Amino acid sequence: MKQTSLEAVLPLSPLQEGMLFHALYDEDGVDVYNMQAALELTGELSAKRLLLALDALLERHPNLRAGFLRRRSGEPIQAIPRSVETPWTEIDLSHLDGEQQRARLGELLTEDRLRRFTMATGPLVRFTLVRLAEDRHVLVFTNHHILLDGWSLPIVFRELFQLYVREGDASTLPPVVPYSSYLEWLGRQDRAEAENAWCTELAGLDGPTLVAPAVSDTADGLLHRVALELPEQLTAALTQAARRRGLTTNTVVQGAWALLLSLLTDRQDVVFGATVAGRSPELSGVERMVGLLINTVPVRVRLDLGESLGALLTRVQEEQSALLPYQHLGLADIRKATGGGELFDTSVVFENYPIDPATARSAIPGLGISLLDDGITDTPEGAHYPLSLAVFPGDRMRLELVYRADAFDRETVDGLTARLRRLLETFVDAPDTLVGRVDWLTPTERAALVDAAHGPVRSLPDATLPELFEDQVRRTPDAVALAFRDERLTFAELNERANRVARLLVEHGAGPERHVALALPRTAESVVAILAILKSGAVHVPIDPEYPADRVSQVFAQTRPVLALTTRVLSADWPDEGPVRILLDETDALPGRDGSDLTDADRSGALCPENLAYVIHTSGSTGRPKGVAVSHRSLANMFHSHEAGFFTPEAEAAGGRPLRVALTNTLVFDASWTELLAMVAGHELHLVDDEVRRDADALVRYCSEHAIDLVDTTPGFARQLMSAGLLDTDGPRLRTLALGGEAVGEAMWRELGAVPGLSVYNLYGPAECTVDAMLARVGDAETPVIGRAAANTCVYVLDGGLRPVPVGV
Repeated sequence: MKQTSLEAVLPLSPLQEGMLFHALYDEDGVDVYNMQAALELTGELSAKRLLLALDALLERHPNLRAGFLRRRSGEPIQAIPRSVETPWTEIDLSHLDGEQQRARLGELLTEDRLRRFTMATGPLVRFTLVRLAEDRHVLVFTNHHILLDGWSLPIVFRELFQLYVREGDASTLPPVVPYSSYLEWLGRQDRAEAENAWCTELAGLDGPTLVAPAVSDTADGLLHRVALELPEQLTAALTQAARRRGLTTNTVVQGAWALLLSLLTDRQDVVFGATVAGRSPELSGVERMVGLLINTVPVRVRLDLGESLGALLTRVQEEQSALLPYQHLGLADIRKATGGGELFDTSVVFENYPIDPATARSAIPGLGISLLDDGITDTPEGAHYPLSLAVFPGDRMRLELVYRADAFDRETVDGLTARLRRLLETFVDAPDTLVGRVDWLTPTERAALVDAAHGPVRSLPDATLPELFEDQVRRTPDAVALAFRDERLTFAELNERANRVARLLVEHGAGPERHVALALPRTAESVVAILAILKSGAVHVPIDPEYPADRVSQVFAQTRPVLALTTRVLSADWPDEGPVRILLDETDALPGRDGSDLTDADRSGALCPENLAYVIHTSGSTGRPKGVAVSHRSLANMFHSHEAGFFTPEAEAAGGRPLRVALTNTLVFDASWTELLAMVAGHELHLVDDEVRRDADALVRYCSEHAIDLVDTTPGFARQLMSAGLLDTDGPRLRTLALGGEAVGEAMWRELGAVPGLSVYNLYGPAECTVDAMLARVGDAETPVIGRAAANTCVYVLDGGLRPVPVGV
């Protein structure tokens, strides 16, 4: 383009700059800012007259001829040539029958919509006239969004129809309000004042609101659309309910969107993008201006679960009204002023229909004009976010959710659309509903969630853990129960030793609901002691030998143990006011003591399933130890659940023999019960010493030398074990890997799922729910999941208001 051919060189509006960036960022991908409007024309039509009208339209509005490029300095400009040739194509489909014609028309529309413009060469608009029959045509108007906003389209089409009637004569039309006057107005605004306003509005925000954080906003993702048209009665009721409270329907929809984002992100302080008209009343004739005046700005909504819907929406409208004078500032400038970080990845826009039906009926005598049937093509446009909402007002409000196929599936978006409607209905029917009491679920969904929440229901015997262990002793007395270094204890030997210690504890006051602290070196004796405490009926309180004296004092203060089973060295720094200590390294009271199983007659009271089995301490949210108490019934339920869904299937896969299970967790960590219960189920427990369990190479060697079948560890340490050769095929190889304590990443999930002959379990559950409340087999799902509830357990996913979260959220 030669300089002499230019009529003007203009700056860009903030949104034009953003659109130009996205258009130039990936010049080979789909340009989501290609806009398309297809008008169905019924009656006698002159293609020649229509082309004259289009020529006059481009001559009348210089900014419709613009090309967009950057100077050598990097500054973006729009260069407007004095004249252009109107991009015009005629296509005849009248020879095709109905279905063939409709299909081919859909293909043409899609091809035209996806064909990119060359941004530097104007005009960024093209027109196609498709002949369907002698008296039926479709006019396809395709433009880059950088030229026009939704407000402008009805103006453009109204003038086009007038120019058609006047055969291209624009002399009787009102003078054009030039787009350049808007750009000049922008340049006069107080930028510093606007930046301060947005900094105040976004102060204290603790991060962006992202519904698809793993998806890049510049990646080439396919767009899809789900549309919902509200019934006329609901649309009218929504409008009336808003008016009664002095609200706009825009505010109501924005509030509903904020609530939906809160559900999706579990945040009470959400931000999304909103498209604002940008047509300041300071600009004379701005309502008749053709161009891109809209802007995208952040909308921040702070949710208070104790506030009513009506009060929330009133507050949102007041807050947004206060920002009206500053909505001209570009999003990139807002982000820069407030720290430069990402703010949101969803947007809401209220759209205008390209033509007004009443105007269209009388625009051209003898010619029917209407929008082409929306179902003829599904080519969403105008958004690069993973999820966007477009709202079309009217007698039947239309909601369109446009989504990226690499971020959402159709079923999820259908659910979001239904929930959006439910929110609008709630505002109409019960505007005083508290935000924290808004019900997301239909009765059918609620029933399905309750059903899915239940794990297998099993009728279990009333048994304590000592009874379960003693049953196994009677079944396999001579099988190896416990291995530590070179020491091997059969079930009978382990049981007898535990019984002797249990009787010693009873003599010193241990019994049901009485706590006994345990702090021993990691040896076979530590497992003997755990069983002994439970056999005495007492509550096991594990104390890590590495705990500092302050933490030991805190545990003692919470649990008030009657006894502590320990050694002199490990208890040397304990507080003097603690429990009575039985020093196993110095006592000579065990030899010759009765090694038979204890009964309630031997204990200080009856041992029942409801009695506590252990109190295990976590750091808690404050960093101070928090005791979690677990009963024998809960522990026995976990035993039966794991036996049926974990231990037995793996043993059967190994030929029916007992598994060799490595206990690598610390004994004060509740996850150690997974392996301890495997021993109770008759499997061979290998208590791995501290030096080996902390060294990935040494642990891999141990597993190979002892033909270990099952290891339970965290995903992070599992990765180290894999790097050290845990899954190599030379020699005996692990059969089962159980992961817990932290999330399993997608890469590891896929990698482990592809290892032949390896069973991998993802175990999940808080200490309060007895270690493993849920279990999933890696390989049964393509992406990481925590599985289904354990036997006789219900698991619900709740939001911040303790409401069940819908499926797909």
